This record gives sequence, structure tokens and C-alpha cells, in this order.
Amino acid sequence: MIRKCLAALAFAVAGACTYGSAVDLAPLSERIPKQAVSTGDFCGVNGDTPPFTVVSSSDCVPVTWDQSTRTYTVVLDPDDPDDILQVSPVSLGGGLYLPQSVVDPGEPEAPDHFQLFLVISHGDAFALLPVLEDQDLADLAGGHAAITFAEDRAGRLFFAAGDRPDIRAFLREAAVRSLRLMTEKGDALSIGVRDTAGSSDHPASDMQTRDIDAVQKIARDLAPA
Repeated sequence: MIRKCLAALAFAVAGACTYGSAVDLAPLSERIPKQAVSTGDFCGVNGDTPPFTVVSSSDCVPVTWDQSTRTYTVVLDPDDPDDILQVSPVSLGGGLYLPQSVVDPGEPEAPDHFQLFLVISHGDAFALLPVLEDQDLADLAGGHAAITFAEDRAGRLFFAAGDRPDIRAFLREAAVRSLRLMTEKGDALSIGVRDTAGSSDHPASDMQTRDIDAVQKIARDLAPA
């Protein structure tokens, strides 16, 4: 799931993973001042409760941090080091982050030039949150008169105009609604944890388990049952 969502973002077919925006929500001065997760390989996690299994044998993503630009670079294809995704993260508070990417720098005039996704992070584990879609997105948008929305080429709403604090407040609310919808549907978080790509699948270590548990707790705190 993690690699699929990141790959979808890179190819701008990210309906299930991102929000579009004409507003730059991650100027350099507002990005997180230091890395939230360490540089390394991040691999998927199986299991909703301990013991968790780290799936390190396939589909891990190498992640590096550049302090000077406050950006993460993710290598989407280990066989093609040029197939990368760069994201600029902003904190939304309480362990929730907003990474922003420019999907196609060659199209600066595209109305949804920026693509945004929501991540819960703690220690060396993180979880990608699904975005709101269709009526769920439209319902939330209707309650935010300070933000101007438009439709992209696929008919999805994106942020056409608005102040950054207002849009970030919308996204925090969207994260809560997304988590509640996941609970209603019985869907589990898609969690990645730092490990060694290419090693055998294995039980999570004590430290990995603590980080995974912490990510799950943040999700529960954001959207209490």
C-alpha cells in the first residue's frame, strides 16, 4: 500500500492518496525544522495488534532527508534511482503531518500544481491516510467558506485559493473524518517502519513495536471512537 500510494502520487494518478492544491502549503520557512523519521528503508507492517510482522522482503521504500531544503526524497523504484518523489513536510500538530509534492515540475501552470497527502508519524514509523473522496469531500468542503474549491480534470475538488492556516485546518479535519471512515469500514492503517530492505520478513523488534503502537495511538487520539 505504501509504495502503491507513493507511486500513484509520482504519476499524478493519486485520487486515493492525495489532495490537489493551487496554494503552496509548504514554503521553506514553514516546513518541519528537522526530520520526523530517520533516513533509511521503510517497509510495510502486517497485523493490527502485536506481534506485528515487518514485510522487509519486498516493496520497501528508501527515504532520505535533506536538512538544507527540509525535504524527504523517496526512491520509488530501487532499480531506477532517478524515479524519485520529493516531499516537503509541514506539521499539523499531534503527530499529524502534511507532506507536499510537486508532481510535475514541468507543468507549473497546472491548477493543482501541488499534491498533498496526510501522514501520522512517530519515531521511525509512519502511516499514510486515505483522502476523502466524492460526497465525503464535498460535504466537508461545504463547511469551509473561507476556502475556494475547484474541480480538476478528473472532477475532483482541489484547493483553488485560501489562506494556509484555513486549508491546514481543513486537512486536519479531513484526517479525522478519514480515520473515522476507516473505523466504520474496518480498514487498518497502512504503516511503514524503518528496517533493512531485502531481508526476510520478521517479527517487529521491541523498538519497532513501540513506534507502530504509537502511530496507532495517535490515530485513536485524533478520532476517538
